[in-house]
Amino acid sequence: MTCLRTLLTTLTCSIMLHTLDAQRTISFERDAPPDRPALRNTLGHNEGPTVRGGGGNVLWSEDFGNGFPAGWTVQDASGICPWTWSLDGSYGYYNGNGGTMGGTAIASTTAANGFLIADNDSANNANFGQPSGTTYQYLDTRFTTSAIDLTGHPCVVLEFEQYFRYNNTPTLDVKVSTDQINWTTWEVTHGVAANNASPNVDLVQLNISAVAGDQPTVYIQIGWNARVYFWMIDDMRIVEGPQNDLTLTDAWYDEWFFDQADDFSTLEYSIYPSSQLRPLHFKGMAYGLGCADQTNVTLNVVVTDATNNIVTTSNAQLASVTALMSDSLYPTEWTPPANTENYTATFTLSADSMDTNPGDNVQVRSFGVRPHTFGRDRDSLTNSYERGNDPYELGNWFNVVNDGDMCYGIDVAIDDATPVGTIISAMLRDGNRDLIDVTEEHEVTAADLNAPGGNTFVTLPFSVPIPLDAGSDYLALALHYGGADTLWVGTSGISVPQTSLVHDVNADVWYYTTNTPMVRMDLDPSVGLNEVAERMDRVAGPYPNPASTTAAVTCELRTTDQVIVELADASGRTLSHMDLGRIPPGRHRIDIPIAGLDDGVYACMVITGDQRTTRRLVVHH
Repeated sequence: MTCLRTLLTTLTCSIMLHTLDAQRTISFERDAPPDRPALRNTLGHNEGPTVRGGGGNVLWSEDFGNGFPAGWTVQDASGICPWTWSLDGSYGYYNGNGGTMGGTAIASTTAANGFLIADNDSANNANFGQPSGTTYQYLDTRFTTSAIDLTGHPCVVLEFEQYFRYNNTPTLDVKVSTDQINWTTWEVTHGVAANNASPNVDLVQLNISAVAGDQPTVYIQIGWNARVYFWMIDDMRIVEGPQNDLTLTDAWYDEWFFDQADDFSTLEYSIYPSSQLRPLHFKGMAYGLGCADQTNVTLNVVVTDATNNIVTTSNAQLASVTALMSDSLYPTEWTPPANTENYTATFTLSADSMDTNPGDNVQVRSFGVRPHTFGRDRDSLTNSYERGNDPYELGNWFNVVNDGDMCYGIDVAIDDATPVGTIISAMLRDGNRDLIDVTEEHEVTAADLNAPGGNTFVTLPFSVPIPLDAGSDYLALALHYGGADTLWVGTSGISVPQTSLVHDVNADVWYYTTNTPMVRMDLDPSVGLNEVAERMDRVAGPYPNPASTTAAVTCELRTTDQVIVELADASGRTLSHMDLGRIPPGRHRIDIPIAGLDDGVYACMVITGDQRTTRRLVVHH
């Protein structure tokens, strides 16, 4: 039996969430808490580099054919979720069948004779079907091998097969020690984004020579501190490592670091508008997996177009890469031409010595240029995000480098789990996450929906186009008002942490997600009634929406004009009428009286001269 499948005690804890301040300098909890799973149960995988380096003579191995090995120890800080031997997958609530039976097991080489599992999701479920809520705790669970003798073997690689799924912020730790006091740690998430499953099966290969090489007493410890879901391990072994082995662990056509960048200009965008092109800064990370230093290490980048014509090449070279160390290479930057095109960048790493595993020396990245589309996603719905009946905002940061553009709308891809008739809007926020404007509402139709792999986008226009300023950041968001119909927004690709955000509207808490929302900025002048819009006043809000205690609209007047604000219920009955008189040009905040209103949907009308703007307001106390 896996860990605590017979647990009958409900667990409780409080979850500490960290908000992001207006300066974007504080990190905060990634992804929605698992009591509201962010993705449909597709268990998609986001590709990441595989760490390689073995293939030599086997020095030590364990396939768990005789159960949990004698002499190994379990460190279970929670007391309810030990690593244990099993033939079954997770019995947790989110295993695909509600925990009524074992979920998918690891497809390891010797899975038939058993494997080890940390089934945190099962341990956190009292009755195999009780929703988790805030009772889900972080459970720290690890196992440690008995002593392994590697005397006479200076270059050694640890290998094992794994299958996992996680959420929130755990690290999957592999630790190695010679005294069980001082430990060296490797993290083996392999680029899999939160709330996704790894490949089944995922091969881990770690060169542990710096700690374990030629040592008579070596201990290996594996574990994590996680709320959900599961981690399975099988077919562990230590093999002779190679002398000459480089790996290209990461490759970028542009790079952005949360603690170093002042804005989002150097994010990797999947689609650049032709008017917002910028220099691309190629970079690669070389790691010396072998036990010998590698000399004359070169990173070559070849960019080809859709017809496989080479449009540019660049390279960078290092005199050497030290064994078991990493270093960066920066080929020459390149700015794409302002033509509609799809590009592929192929990064290839080489050195003087013949590489033992050349297959991990190459990475391929793709991006495109379009006349008016600004995108972060990979154009093919892989998963989706929802928050049940709760209102939320979901989207991406963008940076504008050139003046002259206007945002005419927001494009959103909607998953086919969304009921037809669901109401959706979108919004644009500025660099401080302050509201600029909300689009017109849209009622979802069958033609709007995407099955997995789809790339149909709904364009949600602004009533007045929004001028975009050079050097400014903008946050484009899909908006769900909440209610009985659940909105599933498509996701595709991996986002750098802190660059794709989720706003829990009821709690007014922001999260980041590493699954890229399919939410884009639309700079196409053909969207909306632009000739009329140029003469219109701009009304934004109401916000917050839904509102519980206060709500307001902002009104940007082009000339001095009479302003009236009315609030009506669903039957059209006017509940309040505010004649604000003649107001001078500029931006004005107008508070809406919602005290004493019942929960429900109301119409907020702003009248400026002969222009009438009606917006939906949801009140939820």
